Amino acid sequence: MGHITQVKKLAAALGIVTTMSVLAVSPAFAGDTAPVSQGVTAGALTVSVTSDPSFSDVVYSHSSSRNSNANMTMQVDDSRGGDVGWNVQIVSSGLVHTVDGTKTMGAAAVSVQSAGSPALVAGQAIDSEVNGPLAGSGGALDTARKVIFANANYGNGTYDQILGLRVAVPALQKAGTYVGTLTITEVSGPGV
Repeated sequence: MGHITQVKKLAAALGIVTTMSVLAVSPAFAGDTAPVSQGVTAGALTVSVTSDPSFSDVVYSHSSSRNSNANMTMQVDDSRGGDVGWNVQIVSSGLVHTVDGTKTMGAAAVSVQSAGSPALVAGQAIDSEVNGPLAGSGGALDTARKVIFANANYGNGTYDQILGLRVAVPALQKAGTYVGTLTITEVSGPGV
């Protein structure tokens, strides 16, 4: 009987060791998997004037034109999350006398004298060599001028630009106040 008891104890001990071995090899949890999916919604391409130009009055002249200069600051934001690039164009209306509407200055009297280098506010760094955002060209605003642009794969962010503007008041221009409108348009696609 002593021998059978020892065999039972040995068999019980082997059973515990075998059970422990099986538990050590098997994972503690037999879990499941779950897919992860996250959407990113595109924003918009926008441009806004953050600082309006303020032109000083000029003195009437019957012999030569007079220039008035002012700065304007724009902010371009491309939050579309794409890579197509963009450009901003500016054009001016003619200037009309506020009292005598028949007295005008043509749109060519308004010009961009300098398109400043874009400054990064937030987002993608500027590649000032080739891709942008880069400063565009100046000139008379009787035709739309591209003043800032970014090529494909660049310009995903917010950028400021200072424009130096000029109004050339012709000789013999009637005294008074003249008003007009700058139309600023953001366009999808590179500006080159």
